[in-house]
Amino acid sequence: MVGPALGGVLLIWFTPQSIFAINTIMSLLAVALIWRIVIPARKSVPIEEGSNIFSDALAGFSEVKGNAKILLAILFTAAAMFAIFLYDAFLPLLTVEFGFPIFVFGLSVGLIALGGVIGAFIVGKIEFGERHLEAMIGAALVGGAGIMGVGLFAYLEWVPPIVVFVAIFFGIGLAGAFIHIPYVTLLQIETPEDKMARVIAIGQAASVIAMLSSPFLGGILAHQFGIAVPFIVGGGVLIFASVVGLVFTLGRVAKP
Repeated sequence: MVGPALGGVLLIWFTPQSIFAINTIMSLLAVALIWRIVIPARKSVPIEEGSNIFSDALAGFSEVKGNAKILLAILFTAAAMFAIFLYDAFLPLLTVEFGFPIFVFGLSVGLIALGGVIGAFIVGKIEFGERHLEAMIGAALVGGAGIMGVGLFAYLEWVPPIVVFVAIFFGIGLAGAFIHIPYVTLLQIETPEDKMARVIAIGQAASVIAMLSSPFLGGILAHQFGIAVPFIVGGGVLIFASVVGLVFTLGRVAKP
């Protein structure tokens, strides 16, 4: 999260080419730092007879299907990733459409990441107990409202003050921390240790599928209806997922 924040801030003063050059230097520095690290040999773990990638995937699906909390958390996170990548690529164009200086785009990206960092510290201090899903739902509702609000500003050709614009994206970054960290924590609490890898793999697969599919739809929406629409639809997806998640969560609590 710190990297995107720093990159966004540096765009205020440097060209994108300079940022790529800095990124290359930092990557080479990282290679130099880890070059001489000695990785201890891993202890061999016995493999179940007849186990393969397909049987492991089926076992992961069975574990997910058998726990309503895990299933809902995975589906909810996948929906959130779908919504985010629906509009993510169009933030520079939205900034231009509002007529803002280019540094506002860098500031917005930096504040998204900064909001995520601050949100991570805040989440780390909170004891959610049995309410990890509720935290995710509430954060997605707030984030979705912010994203949809920005899209509606553009669609209605209302130009918000720059302070309001960048503050919305800071809030989106803050909300993101309240989605992703409780999600990982929930998986760790609800999943048996020997099934953890399988369940996390299923969750990652669902999120990656959502992330890879949504930019195509976002491109179609932007081409057909304008830059504002991916933001409106992305925010709407988050709000809809929050409402559905709230209904299921309340229904689970109401059961005797």
